[in-house]
Amino acid sequence: METIVKVFNNVRGNTYDTILDLLFTTKRLLILEILSPTDGRDLRVAPNLLSFFIGSAGLRRAEAMKRYQIASERRRKLMHLTPEEIVREKECLVEVPYNLLSKVVFRRSFLDRVVTFNFEKEGVKRSLAVKLTREQYEDMWKLLGDLAPYVCEEKS
Repeated sequence: METIVKVFNNVRGNTYDTILDLLFTTKRLLILEILSPTDGRDLRVAPNLLSFFIGSAGLRRAEAMKRYQIASERRRKLMHLTPEEIVREKECLVEVPYNLLSKVVFRRSFLDRVVTFNFEKEGVKRSLAVKLTREQYEDMWKLLGDLAPYVCEEKS
């Protein structure tokens, strides 16, 4: 039976406001989009005369609260599902069995930690890069060393 081994929350996607969760199961990697750049952005309205004088801090705060609520609701919904059920949800962007991973490149610089997953899905070669925190980077390196040691490659 497939079980969830490790979950990496709040991983940044290709834009700073795309938030992903990475679920590593005993058989595959699931990449879930928790927040897209457009989620919670419907609160923006045309600036009125008052916002020119007092600023738009209130609107930014309301937008941040709305995005936090959306992320919490999506995680709460997905938390009680099995990996098979999660794959069928619209939040699941990619599911990749470990045997389809051709290479996972770990790159670290002074400012960023980036992991790029290279895989072939339905005959098409694809890659997906995510930005991690320092702790997530180290944990993922160790985890993939155990789950799929033949694909890991580190570049500085």
